Amino acid sequence: MPVKVLRLGNIEAGSSVQVDFSTGAHSGSASQAKWRAPDPDTSLPSIVTTQFEGDTMSLDLTGFDNVTATSWQVVNGATLGSAATQSSTGQGGNFVQCVITDAVHGTVTTPPIFVYTNGMMAGHDADDAAILALCPVNDATHIAIADGDWSDGSIWSTGRVPRHGARVLIPNGRSVTFDNDDPNIRLDWLRFDGTLTWTLAKSTELLVETLLGTRMSHMIMGTEANPVPEAVKHRVIFSGRDYRTSSLVDTDIDVTRDPRLWGRGAIIQGTVDIAGHKKTQNGFAYPEPSGVSQIMMRKVPVGWKVGDQIIIGGTSASLPGGVAHWQDEVRTITHIDGPIITWSASEPLIHPHNNQLVGSTRTDIYPIVTLKESRNVSFESEVTTPVWRRGHIAFVHHHSRTNIRDLQVIECGRTDKSRTAGVRNDLGLFEYPDEDAGVGVLTSPYSAQSNVIGRYSLHFHHAGEDHSTGSYRPLMVRCYVEGAPGWGLAQHETDADMISCTVYKYFGAGFVFESGNEKGTWTDCVAMHTTCNREELESNPKLRFGNAGLAGDTFRNGYGFCGRGRFGRFSGCWAVSSAWSHVFIQREHSLSADRVA
Repeated sequence: MPVKVLRLGNIEAGSSVQVDFSTGAHSGSASQAKWRAPDPDTSLPSIVTTQFEGDTMSLDLTGFDNVTATSWQVVNGATLGSAATQSSTGQGGNFVQCVITDAVHGTVTTPPIFVYTNGMMAGHDADDAAILALCPVNDATHIAIADGDWSDGSIWSTGRVPRHGARVLIPNGRSVTFDNDDPNIRLDWLRFDGTLTWTLAKSTELLVETLLGTRMSHMIMGTEANPVPEAVKHRVIFSGRDYRTSSLVDTDIDVTRDPRLWGRGAIIQGTVDIAGHKKTQNGFAYPEPSGVSQIMMRKVPVGWKVGDQIIIGGTSASLPGGVAHWQDEVRTITHIDGPIITWSASEPLIHPHNNQLVGSTRTDIYPIVTLKESRNVSFESEVTTPVWRRGHIAFVHHHSRTNIRDLQVIECGRTDKSRTAGVRNDLGLFEYPDEDAGVGVLTSPYSAQSNVIGRYSLHFHHAGEDHSTGSYRPLMVRCYVEGAPGWGLAQHETDADMISCTVYKYFGAGFVFESGNEKGTWTDCVAMHTTCNREELESNPKLRFGNAGLAGDTFRNGYGFCGRGRFGRFSGCWAVSSAWSHVFIQREHSLSADRVA
């Protein structure tokens, strides 16, 4: 008889579903008690560990009931032992695996795990442990067992391509090429200990709550020598849903599984190469009055094409009601003739972009024009409100190696600089400055809605080292960040270079040296279009920090380029439509000792 397929949609987790076959010879009913997320894959044993040196490693042998032998090994190295558990003492920096012999399954090897050495700061170790716990190896539903294309079911332990709710592991030693172009597949998490490469042959979409690259991993989405072709578009979208809470509606982060709120975003501890199609990001144009529908750039832009969007930066602002109204204008290119950029005559410039300094004889103030949301490599948040449901991007700790070019980051970041930010303290409470009292801190219950510092749009967190010694430094070139609720591009104890990057529509600050010991350079960068009011425009930045600033909650008031130290260098940078262009603070032990440049 013909087979009839019944597809059920909009089934919420935990709900009851009943199907009634009320007519025909085969009448009856079927009931599904509830929807559930996929079960972990049990075709391979796995190592259960915090991954830190000194931990006792054990085995998850679900599905393996007849184990006759166990051999713990350093990958391509010595045999460590044959007991059911194994200490990782002395194995920091090594990959460890376990080979088991089972009467039914034969000889099977666990995915290898990297043993982390304990760092110099307990807080960093706690963060690393929390990050690794987001994607435990023994919770994976799909494990890569061979190299190949993502769409090839034979490379996966289950024999099937990852689908909705999958928790995917690419072990060390494996290389997978991501080629999924189905925008509807929603992954729970994707962890790569090995190499994850995006295809250059077709456009792709990755919808995932957490993308984790561990130490020694490598993520490749184009390289400087071989960038993503112009016709190919890659989107990474951070899901606004905790899949195990609901696959159908947006949810808060589950703090029981993510107590430090590191998840929902990209957290990369390994090497990253990203290179989209090369395009000029920023450039100067010759001044133009209102009413025109074209502008002449001072240099011919590279890679711009019809259909791209540009932002013509304002050269003035108005303050009706004490609120800043910036005069930046967005237009879509309809024609390009060398340096002359034209848009629809039905959308002439509303504001003049030829204002010069009041009271000055200078006539060399040129409007900044920057490319807007026209990159072919994009990281985005699926959900933008409420702010605590957004994704964020963090390159974390000194094993992170980044060379990023021609990337756009849209509506990412959870740290909200419109309200007080704080930290999770040792008691598991949310701790934040008491701004009203002027001294001390307050605490409140910790939740997914806690405004934790350090979850910025794009954040280098202890990720670079001093280049003067020949060690590595992160690099970002021609990148674009839009819609930051806090800081756009943040460096925390990182030696990095930002070249020709733009942050547009931000609250707090565009570019930030967070702690005071950051190095590196900002060159030809643009911070444009902040949120602020007359109070910020007319006050001394030093007086705006108060107790929150002393506690580390700084740069909240619409500044372009900010630093808590003087080691970094910046040149050729422009703050457009911002409360203050640059604020640099050398902070000592009291507010009276602050020095502001």
